[in-house]
Amino acid sequence: ERRDTETRILFAAEAVRGAQDAQAAYVLAGEGWHPGVIGIVASRMVERHHRPCVMVALDGESGRGSGRSIPAYDLHAGLDACSDHLVRFGGHRAAAGFDVKAEDLDAFRSAFAAHAAGALTPEDLIPEQPVDALVPCTEVGLPLAEELRRLGPFGHGNRSPVLLLPAARVEDVRGMGEENQHARLTVASGGARARAVAFRTTPGSLKKLAGAPHDIAVRLEVNEWNGTVEPRLDIRAVCPTRSGEAVVLGEEGPWTERFERVFETGDVTAGDVGAQGARAVSERRGEGFAGVCGDLLSSGEMVLVACADAHRRRDAVGELLGGIAAGLALVAWEDLAARPQLAARYMHLVALDPPPEPWMGRAEQAPGPEGAAVHRAWGPVEVDFAARVAHAGLDLRAPLMEAYRSLRAVETCGGDALRAALAGVGPHPRSPALCARLLRVLCELGLAIHENGVARVLEAPRTELDRSVTYRECAARLRAALAHLDRLEAEVGSRAA
Repeated sequence: ERRDTETRILFAAEAVRGAQDAQAAYVLAGEGWHPGVIGIVASRMVERHHRPCVMVALDGESGRGSGRSIPAYDLHAGLDACSDHLVRFGGHRAAAGFDVKAEDLDAFRSAFAAHAAGALTPEDLIPEQPVDALVPCTEVGLPLAEELRRLGPFGHGNRSPVLLLPAARVEDVRGMGEENQHARLTVASGGARARAVAFRTTPGSLKKLAGAPHDIAVRLEVNEWNGTVEPRLDIRAVCPTRSGEAVVLGEEGPWTERFERVFETGDVTAGDVGAQGARAVSERRGEGFAGVCGDLLSSGEMVLVACADAHRRRDAVGELLGGIAAGLALVAWEDLAARPQLAARYMHLVALDPPPEPWMGRAEQAPGPEGAAVHRAWGPVEVDFAARVAHAGLDLRAPLMEAYRSLRAVETCGGDALRAALAGVGPHPRSPALCARLLRVLCELGLAIHENGVARVLEAPRTELDRSVTYRECAARLRAALAHLDRLEAEVGSRAA
């Protein structure tokens, strides 16, 4: 009966709270509220909204109040500052009680909200949830739940561990309990899913989160019910995944210098990775990229993410891991294969995408600290992305036509003008290596010359692209890349089966 009373008052308090939503502190009152229960409800409101909350049980011309606070606000001091409107009060910083006349309630509410607004900053009103570990969604199963249970009993002085699932998604939200005051849902990350509950959280508030990545703090429990034993996540906090900007390696030096180097040498070539077996190989495909990286970053060790195209991946990785990405950087497989020493500082090399070309795969063994590892985290979507990157970098027909038209429009150019003509427009301009391939083809076909950093278009009859050695080499590389990626796609499919 007491729990029913608590639930009824909680719903009533939420109904009247809306008018005070923008206030730094709440004063909520109602007729017929049980004076012995309003303190518990005040605690629930503080948990939900991270605001000091005072509940007042009205009985005719008088009211009995009970309040709870957040760490940043001294509730007793707040009541003392508003004592002209109270009959009496007492308590301490975190919890207090008082008596008030019904006719003084509005004046007290205004004074109390004003005092809290002056004492609290916007940052004070943002709730914080301590987290003990970052884990991928694949790890929140029964074995880990049973291991955590052995750390109990939990209570004051021995808090139940809280785990963070980075960049997870909320799915299949349903109501639970009488009047749907709780929610049952699925938490998804990568290819893994886990059942979860959110107590004292309405299903509607969680359904609004669907589709976007969120960092979700949970307690992992062993749930025993009706003869079954299964893991269950108890949602403690949910917040949007904070975006940031990831660092991209391998792009040091002026664009023109990198362009000229590839133009003169013919193309990017593999660097020496040293002794094979320098990095242990960890198969983590299907675990979800954010969970894998979060797990590794939580160790405090440095993580390097290898991508088919670092520029196109940078924004997405920043969105998923920006809030926890200290010690993380990105690198394109092509740049890492050419300069394996880029990975020397990084304990963990995470392969978000597979290497687009077979020769780049040797970069998995790029040197690193003692105990370094490479973690293969790609899936079918990433294999498809790598194939599109291979097409963009090696299928030269369409970009050749665009580059030739741009060069003809200016006839002679160097420096920034040459870069603009070859790299194209848009958010993702062509790389210096691809620009160098395009100009080499034009020169080999007699359609342009390039001397001392300056390119000039020549008048020449129509010709076949296959006459260019560079064009034929790129076409052969593309065929090999697609065959390589087809094998990886079949391997991913067989692992999933």
